[in-house]
Amino acid sequence: MKGGDVVSGLSLEKSGSLESGVVQPDPWQRALSLWKGLLRISRRAPRRLRLCESLPLGDRRFVAVVEFDQARFLVGGTSASLVLLARLESTVKEVRTPVVDEPGDDEEESR
Repeated sequence: MKGGDVVSGLSLEKSGSLESGVVQPDPWQRALSLWKGLLRISRRAPRRLRLCESLPLGDRRFVAVVEFDQARFLVGGTSASLVLLARLESTVKEVRTPVVDEPGDDEEESR
């Protein structure tokens, strides 16, 4: 076989006057295999489990918001355990802080 011959998508390159014997993929075959890989990735099912946010607390401890099938969970973890702290509402709503009356507020309003 001569250098530069193509056999089933592979080509042999010549190095000077000696054939190197290194089999390199044909550029078109490589492009086709990359294209097939991209198509395979695009057909994958969407991920159902997602880490929304994580906060490290030090000493191998953390809290995190995890989403699974549009349900959100607040979890806490250490190097040895994982605990469900709360199930959160799936939609993000505005967080309202309660108004706390100061001890002297009632007297000022009555005046």
